[in-house]
Amino acid sequence: TDQRILAFLKAAFVFVCPELLAIVLFILPWIRNIVEEADFWPMPWITWWFHTRIFVGRGVREGPVSNIKYGLFWLAVLASKFAFSYILQIKPLIEPTRALLNMKG
Repeated sequence: TDQRILAFLKAAFVFVCPELLAIVLFILPWIRNIVEEADFWPMPWITWWFHTRIFVGRGVREGPVSNIKYGLFWLAVLASKFAFSYILQIKPLIEPTRALLNMKG
């Protein structure tokens, strides 16, 4: 069973590596620009997952500050959604649920 777990972890690592590299290249767009503009033979092998056949908009990217602002915006949206959901939906039901669970018979 240990061999199966190791094989699974190796396969997961092979799948996750390009995704992690794509995340790094998304966060640091200047590295992605360098990689895309490089005329070095292994670059097509490295960049196969983020090159599409559609060339419209290729090379047009926001800077890291804009990416951070965008991420913080969605983090604030999700945090406020979860806070309001808890306050308006879950918190009012805690006491009645406890009362139901403590009822005898």
